[in-house]
Amino acid sequence: MLYDPTLTAQPQEPEFFLWRLMIDKTHQRKGIGHAAVQLLIKHVRTRPGAKKLMVSHARAAEALRRFYASLGFSYTGAEEDGEKVMVLTL
Repeated sequence: MLYDPTLTAQPQEPEFFLWRLMIDKTHQRKGIGHAAVQLLIKHVRTRPGAKKLMVSHARAAEALRRFYASLGFSYTGAEEDGEKVMVLTL
């Protein structure tokens, strides 16, 4: 699920947000999530005004931190709804 501000009433907002990426447990660790996020990054770069792609994860989800960091995301220092926020500058 992607928040795309160009499809809302605030199209000048440059921050896109990956709300959820869900891969069934039986299909994890096969590269599907990595490929999906790479395609998402490529897509977001084509959107007007795109400057950042944000994502968040539960505080204790170390595997997700490593996963998103491997794709170039880094922590912003912010938390949203109890989740740590990461950003990829496009």
